[in-house]
This record gives sequence, C-alpha cells and structure tokens, in this order.
Amino acid sequence: TTAIAAIIGIAGSAMSLMTNSEYVKATMRGGKDISIEDGKVTTAKTSGLDADYALRWSISKPEATVLLMPEAFGGSSGKQLGENSHVVEKLTAKGIPEAQAMQVASSLPKYWGGMSDPSETTSGPPYAGAIICILALIGFVIIKKPIRWALLTVTVLAILMAWGKYFPDFNTFLFDHLPLLNKFRAPSMTLVIAEFTLPFMAVLALQQILYADNSKALLQADFKKILYAVGGLFGLLILMYLMMDYNTAIDKQIISGYTDKNG
Repeated sequence: TTAIAAIIGIAGSAMSLMTNSEYVKATMRGGKDISIEDGKVTTAKTSGLDADYALRWSISKPEATVLLMPEAFGGSSGKQLGENSHVVEKLTAKGIPEAQAMQVASSLPKYWGGMSDPSETTSGPPYAGAIICILALIGFVIIKKPIRWALLTVTVLAILMAWGKYFPDFNTFLFDHLPLLNKFRAPSMTLVIAEFTLPFMAVLALQQILYADNSKALLQADFKKILYAVGGLFGLLILMYLMMDYNTAIDKQIISGYTDKNG
C-alpha cells in the first residue's frame, strides 16, 4: 500500500520533477567542471553544490527550541531591536549619546541564531506550537505502537540535518552519500519535517487520552514517565537559558562598524 501511494504521489508531480531534473543540469546544482581559487583555474568535476555553500543557512544546536518557543532566538532577521532594548543601556554605558544609541539599536537585527552571518537571513522560525510539542512529547511516552519510533526517528533526523554546518561530520557524510541531497541548500528547511511529525504525534496522543477505553489506567501507568519527560524538557530549557552567551556571527561586523578607528 505504501509503495502504491508513493508511486501515485510521484506520478502526480512527474511534470514538475522531470522539468526540474532537466533544468538543474544547467545550474550550479548540476555541478561544475572548473574551480577558481586564489585566481587560479583548475579542473573540477562535481555533481552538485559545494558542501560549504549548501550547508549554510543552518540553525545552531539550541535553536531547535524555536519549534516550541518561536522567539527564543529573536524571530525574523527582518525585525529590529526596539528603543527599549538593553543594547541602548550598554551603548550609553560606553559613552554613546542616548539618541544615537537608540538609533543604533533600532537598526540592529533582532535575530541572533545560527543564520546571523551578514549574508544569511531568515524570515522567521518554524514554530510548531508549545502545546503541540508538549502533547507530542507525551505521545512519544504513551503511544506503544511502532509508529512512535518511526515518528521519533524522523523528527530527530530532521533536527540533526537542520544543524547543518553546526554538526558537520554527520551532515557532510549525508551530503556526500544521500542521493540528490547535494542539489539542495539551506539545512534549516528540514525542520518542516518536524512541523509535520510533531502535530501528527500530538493528534495520536489526544486520541489516546480522549478516546481509548482504558485511557485513565494507561495514563496512571505512564504518569512518572510523562513527568520525567516533560520535566526534563523544561529543565533543559532552563539550563539553556542560564548558559546562553547570545553571541552571533554578525557581532564582529557590528562592533567594527561602530568603533572609532582612532581608538
């Protein structure tokens, strides 16, 4: 049944897939025959994008929490810090006039996650929903069917792939060996998979809690496990909050741009 569904799904998208397959050969995703480094042209034969380029736009490891807390890393790169930002306090403490400090703060990006390099941006976090994430976590505990392991595996894999350059050994291996992966960039996009698997598990958890004949007994039997899982999640979030350094790749550019060259 799964194979038939897959064939039907691919057949329905055949026109788009075949067009892209033909077009990609004429783009950088089709590989290259030469390489230019330090002004020298050398022969190169590749079948896809360069790994360094393809693994950009990766989320930092703690940034997966945006599935649960959308503005844990500031939100969108397009948002700016407000006049009430702590940046104003820090700048005025360095002797910058308050009006100028407010102007500077208002021009800085609010986002400070893994895509903070000046050439990288994000339009916003892939927020799945706090309640959805907690229900999904409970579902991974109380659902005893094999589907929970499938959903958990796919969710974890999506997060590991979204780490991209911040988990280089794993993702470079996948990039070199997983068919067609070297045609794609922006590892952060794999979080859309988690945006599907987490609500899926949350629905299964709700179904178990609300409609199972022995749901009360099952919840009582797994109560400690649920408590440990949810408590562990919030404990991890607290540790992350205490240990965050809030540094990003754009910090050096900001500092150099607002530093007096004469000292």
